[in-house]
Amino acid sequence: MRLDFEILFGIPAHHRLWLVRSRGRGGPMWGEYWTHEEVNQGGTVIARYESYEEVDARGQVRCGWRKYDASGGLIAQHTIPDSGLVHSNSQPRFAA
Repeated sequence: MRLDFEILFGIPAHHRLWLVRSRGRGGPMWGEYWTHEEVNQGGTVIARYESYEEVDARGQVRCGWRKYDASGGLIAQHTIPDSGLVHSNSQPRFAA
């Protein structure tokens, strides 16, 4: 399943969401991590989002996101409920 980050974060139609960074890690604990910035019509960054999806060696999934205001203060966080185990041929839930 692929999610649209604008929908996930509730970005208003008149704002833009820019991918600033994405990274991944492999090994016993697989993970994907993204950083986005929400920009208003004037080009000012008004929020930053950090999202993640991790799968441990047993196949347990953890994913969620955090929202920070322009000065870096945490203003919201959300954990997406686990849907169980992931099998090796499964696709990540998030996509940049």
